[in-house]
Amino acid sequence: MSGFPLATADELAAAKARWKAKDPSTEQLRMRTAELVQPNSHWADPLHLGVASNLFQIQAILCEAALAYRLGGDRRLLGYIDGVAMAVADSALRHPRLPSEAHQAYVLVGLCVAWELGGTEHSRDLLEQAIAATAGELWASAQREQWGEDILKRNAWNQSAVCFAALGCAGMVSEEPDAPAWLAAARQRTLTFFRDGITDTGMTREGLTYCGFVMRNLAPFLHALRNRGDWDYRDPHQNPYLDRLTRIPDWYAVEVFPCGSYLQNAGDSYWEPGMALGGFLSVFRDLAPAQVATVWDALVGTRGDGSLGSDRQFRTSVRFDAVLWPTDVPQTPEIAPAFIVDNDVGWVTEADVEAPGHRFSLICGRYIGGIHDQSDNGSVTLFGSGVPLLLDSGAANDPVEGSRSASGAHNLVMVDDRGQLPAGAGNGVSATLVALRRGSSVTIATMDLAESYAISNYNVLACALRHCVYVRTPFPYLIVIDDFRRPDGTPAKYERRWHTPKTGDVGPTLEGSTIRLKLAFGDAESDLFLQALDDDVTIGRDTLMDGPPPFPHHDVWTMSKTAVGAVMATVILPLDPDTLPGLTTEVDLEAGRLQLSWERADTTVDVITFEPGAAQAPVLTRNRAEEPTENVLPATTAESAPTPARAPAGNDPRPALARRVLQRLPMRGGWSTPADQAPEDPSPSPVAVDDPARQRLHRLARLTTALEQVDNDPDFPSPPEHRAIARDFLDHFVAFADLDPDADVLDAGCGSGGTAAALMHYLRHGTYVGFDVDLDSIAWCQEHLTPRDPRFTFDHVDRHDTHRLTYDDGAFDFIIATSPVARTGREETAELMGELSRVLRLDGVVFLTAYLLTPESTIAMAKEGGRQLGEVPEDWLRADARRVGLNVDRIAYGGWSTPKRLAEQDIVLLRRDR
Repeated sequence: MSGFPLATADELAAAKARWKAKDPSTEQLRMRTAELVQPNSHWADPLHLGVASNLFQIQAILCEAALAYRLGGDRRLLGYIDGVAMAVADSALRHPRLPSEAHQAYVLVGLCVAWELGGTEHSRDLLEQAIAATAGELWASAQREQWGEDILKRNAWNQSAVCFAALGCAGMVSEEPDAPAWLAAARQRTLTFFRDGITDTGMTREGLTYCGFVMRNLAPFLHALRNRGDWDYRDPHQNPYLDRLTRIPDWYAVEVFPCGSYLQNAGDSYWEPGMALGGFLSVFRDLAPAQVATVWDALVGTRGDGSLGSDRQFRTSVRFDAVLWPTDVPQTPEIAPAFIVDNDVGWVTEADVEAPGHRFSLICGRYIGGIHDQSDNGSVTLFGSGVPLLLDSGAANDPVEGSRSASGAHNLVMVDDRGQLPAGAGNGVSATLVALRRGSSVTIATMDLAESYAISNYNVLACALRHCVYVRTPFPYLIVIDDFRRPDGTPAKYERRWHTPKTGDVGPTLEGSTIRLKLAFGDAESDLFLQALDDDVTIGRDTLMDGPPPFPHHDVWTMSKTAVGAVMATVILPLDPDTLPGLTTEVDLEAGRLQLSWERADTTVDVITFEPGAAQAPVLTRNRAEEPTENVLPATTAESAPTPARAPAGNDPRPALARRVLQRLPMRGGWSTPADQAPEDPSPSPVAVDDPARQRLHRLARLTTALEQVDNDPDFPSPPEHRAIARDFLDHFVAFADLDPDADVLDAGCGSGGTAAALMHYLRHGTYVGFDVDLDSIAWCQEHLTPRDPRFTFDHVDRHDTHRLTYDDGAFDFIIATSPVARTGREETAELMGELSRVLRLDGVVFLTAYLLTPESTIAMAKEGGRQLGEVPEDWLRADARRVGLNVDRIAYGGWSTPKRLAEQDIVLLRRDR
């Protein structure tokens, strides 16, 4: 079978029967499509909806309109679909309204669904034009942008799978020559996403909402592949990762709050459950039907918000899936697993089977570059009677990533009013779950959070350990022990912050080191008792915070102390005052010992011991007998193992200049200066965390990846030494001259294309133009390099016309001019400088190499064929550049050597300032 068979004939027939019978499952779709075609419809021009969400809205509109047409036959919907297709096919409309690869990808899938279900030949022609234009641009983007790279951190990134799934859908529909390549790449990258992006426990690395984002596009692609007979994702013989997919509904079930009214969106900061349900029914219904039905009903069904997946704004709508692949409401809801641990993403959750509605979970994950991660590693959530008593990093997070909320609260320890580096803006934090032990009555976890604080030198700590002791019998309680120290031994203010939901009718009570609260969440209530177990802690109530439902109001509680080092312990009980067991304590935190005596029918004495400063699990002794536990911490998969923070001296694979620059910059994670290698400047202070610093780190990270690709490029222009020269120049362009991957580059004297071939692996949105006087070299580049990437073009110029360039004024951000002044006289050099300045944008850079003569010394000169290359006095180079608006930004004397070190040229950066 060819084409794009999204649904089987039986599935469409069953949906049509429900439509004719006016089944409740189709009524929302009827009402929604009526809104589309009514006069003066708000949805008449979806490309002009807000860019922030139009990618989801346009896709949902196309899918729902096409399905409603197929089921009900209203031809007005075809005109609506045609209008969207015509708008998308128009690049003048498409580019500003669909500005990113994600926008293109979601809309592309909607176009393919409309092509399959939309009916007439005319509609299909229009849709095919829009599909071809959008997919062609997306495919070109995949060849040059980071999301298209086939490496772990991209394969694990949901957005890459989103885009390749869209290309796969287009590959089934389009007749374009590249369509088979789109389809083949999509199949391969779907498998790599299953391998790298989904763990053995059935979790994706970016949280439930992002799982919904990727399945929104993967679902149509997987169904069409299966119905064509190409590949069946449900067949374990064809899909080696089927077990992982089958476990995903369990993960969803665990992440539904016990009261069933909300999705716990750890690390996502998305408030609507529907965002997580894209593709959920269609992909997982037949893999785990009972669990899928339970989750669906708890979130958007009769026990949830009752929307049945509809959204009047089309942003979170999943009605398309619900109509084609409905699920029956379970008579007996499936029970979520009691205990799940996933060390790949750093997540632990445990239900108390003896106390319904009680649950404990924590987050302690490792950042993989390019992936949204938990902003507050080490955060803890405790549930009691269906109420989230302490809120984790995502569930009550300010949805604006990078806001102070991401670092200033959520179960974090603040050190002198600073927490972990705020997430967002390309930042990610990493921490390690170093110990996890579990017995019949207790679960004990230890997390090392030092790396999360020290990213980019944001808040460096010598010790940042959090121990959690979750006791389940004879009643549930949680002990949290924080062990923090500054590296220089100076005093600091250590402040622990806890978020709690809205306080109930009975207000909070603060007595000494104790807080008593009655909390309300949805229709449930629970009491909460917190007691600091160290006398010198000050307890306070910080600014109240507000957010969208279900957190219209929550409080921030602080427990703080000032000390050289802080070991702080808190006991937390989800119990009401009438059943609260009498508690007496004997505490010696510096010695690592807590004794808790509980007065019930019989006195229970729990002793918790730990070693301050040691990253190992505490021990619980009950009535003088140690509670037996066993290690339940699975090993992190080898493929996702983190890059070591330090590399052995002399074995650093980064390019030399990038390595020297990185030693001077704050690090987001990964590489740092080897311990025995001092920085060039012995006394630099840490660079402030600002946007330029982050951008530079991103450029250097991209440089390192690009250099690896240059080394492994089988089609790199010969001879072999060209690869080494191009590699060195690329290193200098980025590490020394700050070449941006989105720059427009002119190469004045491009030769046989070595530099261009290297830049193909680095430039993202940028373009490249090279010119040379050698006609054979230009012809070779045009034949072999331009077809690899149409953004790279090459021009032949006459030897006598190099000082009269044909390019527009201000056309380039970055100009490469290697050794041009060494072969020309001063007059010709001045003319060339004038032309380079003319075609350079304001604040653009000329990367120039030359043999400069300085008053202090004469730089070594090379000999070529017995002819001595000319040297240039530095003073007249500066003067001539200044006359045409170029200012010497910096010089690296002897900064570049030829591979055989015949000469050391000087690198001069000229910046246009007028």
